[in-house]
Order: sequence, then structure tokens, then C-alpha cells
Amino acid sequence: MADNIYNHPTRNLAAPPPGGGDGMGERVAKIEAVLPMLATKADISDAKYDIVKWLSAIILAVAAIGISVLLFALNRVSPPQPPTQQAPIVIYPQNQPAPQSPPTTKHGP
Repeated sequence: MADNIYNHPTRNLAAPPPGGGDGMGERVAKIEAVLPMLATKADISDAKYDIVKWLSAIILAVAAIGISVLLFALNRVSPPQPPTQQAPIVIYPQNQPAPQSPPTTKHGP
């Protein structure tokens, strides 16, 4: 009985059913009941696509947040200086001298 395949250390088979026989019909029925629930290649492909899509979105979001935080930190460390304005140029009008009458000359007798 030590050479029985059901008790072999490298095999993990259930003991034969107690009424005799090998119980193959019951095993096949259990497998047939489970087969519709197993994943197909299309199911696995869809799952991979969804995982890649989510990971891409997460990586982009983390990159955007990281860039935003870095820009905020850089602006807080050395805020940009406002441009210096030059003093306005003021032009004062010059007072023009009042018009003078031409000098009179005396001619004559």
C-alpha cells in the first residue's frame, strides 16, 4: 500500500472516493463548473490596458504636482523683483521774454 499513487509524496491527489471507482466524473463536473469563470486572453489584455492607463495618469499627475511644488518653492526663495521704473521725464516750458519794441533811432534835423 506504500506504493499507492494517492499517497505518493510528490503527488497531491485526493484519496479515491469511498465507494470505489476513481471519481473522474465528479472531477470533470467540478472543472466544467469552474471553466466559465476563468479569465480569457481578452480579459487579461483589458486588465493590462487598464493598469497601464491608470499608471500613466498617476505618473503624469505626480509630475505635474512636483513641478508645481518646485516652482512655488523657487518663487518663495527668491521672489521676482518688480521692474524698476525710471523717473518720469518732466519738461518745463521756458518763459519766453516779452517782445520788445525795436529801438528807435533819431534821424534828422
